[in-house]
Amino acid sequence: MKSQRRKGKRPGKQVVVAAVSGGPDSMYLLQELIRRKKQEIVIGHVNHGVRGRASERDQQLVDKLSETLHLKKGIHKETPACLHSGFEEGARRIRHEFLKRLSREHGGKVVAMGHTADDQ
Repeated sequence: MKSQRRKGKRPGKQVVVAAVSGGPDSMYLLQELIRRKKQEIVIGHVNHGVRGRASERDQQLVDKLSETLHLKKGIHKETPACLHSGFEEGARRIRHEFLKRLSREHGGKVVAMGHTADDQ
């Protein structure tokens, strides 16, 4: 029996971009996605550069993690223009735009982000 391909559908697993900051919530999310083995995973990381060396360490951790796990990755570095009142909103916009773009580049339609109950 021949397999039928739907027009526009890529064969194989669905692509999911996992937003990984290096913190416990996103590391757990990545662990769960890997454990389930139902999709191709691309790691997405945004370094806003506002925590100095800690921001650089998080980026290095994500970079090494993607190499160790043999996963594709995208890393973006951008600091929001407003570092005071509008920082959180600016950082969120930068993250979402980058993760959506990364997903499109890899043929995906899903971005997974992990948040704990006390995230604002």
